[in-house]
Amino acid sequence: MNQSLSIFTRNGRISVSLLILSLALIPTVALSQDNFISGYVVTNNKDTITGYVDYRNWSVNPEKIAFKAHLTDDRILFSPLDIICFSVAGELYESGIIIGKKNAGENNKESESGILRLQRDTIFLQTLITGEKSLYKYRNRGGTNVFYIKRNGDFELLGYNQYNVQQNGKTYLAKDKQYVAQLISYFQDCPSIVAAIQSTNYSAKYLEKLFLTYYACKNEPIAFKNQTEENKPKWGALSGISVTSLNFEGYGNSPLINTKFDQSTNIAAGVFLEIFIPRNFQKWSIYNELAMSTYKVKGNYNDFTSGENYSTYHTTIGHTHLKTVNMIRFSQAVRRTSLFINAGMTNGFVINETNSMTIVSKFYNSENTREQKALEDTRKYEQGLAIGFGSIYKAMSLQWRLERGSGISAYTNLKSTTNRHYLLLGYSF
Repeated sequence: MNQSLSIFTRNGRISVSLLILSLALIPTVALSQDNFISGYVVTNNKDTITGYVDYRNWSVNPEKIAFKAHLTDDRILFSPLDIICFSVAGELYESGIIIGKKNAGENNKESESGILRLQRDTIFLQTLITGEKSLYKYRNRGGTNVFYIKRNGDFELLGYNQYNVQQNGKTYLAKDKQYVAQLISYFQDCPSIVAAIQSTNYSAKYLEKLFLTYYACKNEPIAFKNQTEENKPKWGALSGISVTSLNFEGYGNSPLINTKFDQSTNIAAGVFLEIFIPRNFQKWSIYNELAMSTYKVKGNYNDFTSGENYSTYHTTIGHTHLKTVNMIRFSQAVRRTSLFINAGMTNGFVINETNSMTIVSKFYNSENTREQKALEDTRKYEQGLAIGFGSIYKAMSLQWRLERGSGISAYTNLKSTTNRHYLLLGYSF
């Protein structure tokens, strides 16, 4: 008996297609903007040229970079074959000829055979730690992270492979940790860290920790250490007003179809947690809310045949929801403020309900007044779609939001929708 939620309606209401198209165009516009900031390149002749690098906060290692000696100059594109290294925004990338994993899949999973397939390539490697012992990272477009060390002037792949094996009719995930033996050999001048090597996972966090343990063991200086980007979640509280309207559509003789309800203006409040997606200048984030939402609407309908034969329906419907809001947010800094747009889903659980109808009937000399439920069967869970925009200044935020919910009717021939407009003021701690 549950009805599905459709957000494409008449009268100018939200269209899913338009919503998706709008969000899809955002990264295209954002990525088309230059971001030249101070940096330098080292040419193959070992000349250091200071200037400006078009910094993209790369989530995958760049194939080429754009450089300007002066901001008024034309951009010059450099590939790993053109320069030895470049540095920008505290990050260091080094060109190198490497033996890498061929067509590496997600999470470092290779073929069913477990054979590690390799190929030669020239790429930019991100420097994590350099000194007597160095660690580098390469992340490809498939999202796979692989790591390298430098031995005798050459880059050496730290081997790691995951593959499926069949045994007794069951499939198991096998792991080939070649990197453990490689690192034991690499750090052979500090045998006290062998146990730490054996327990080190194949990830930047754990490998960096291992290298720092080695440098502490040897009491050697670190020439360069990459500063891990901080993406601390942001949380806070918000409150404001909501304006809610309720509408019924369907077929049959339900008086609710013809009832015109007033709007309900209420206080809205909640808490939020915003989690930033790494390596995108904190432009993209996952925004979550736990909020309390309330409305109560009243409406009248007069089924009039004559002055001696009519029925008047007085209806009151209201709900209080404990609601979760989960949205994808895109933010863009504009001078001292940040503008944002977000869209996503809402899920509300009824914790209080008002559901009444008073019917006053007259049929010639007979008059009758009775009380009943407006709807015998109501939904205790409401799902909705939401879109909104706003601005942030320091710790304060102001946003407008439109939510369209699946309403309260549990009948297929009587559809209900709720439309809520919010104006919310938030404060992050």
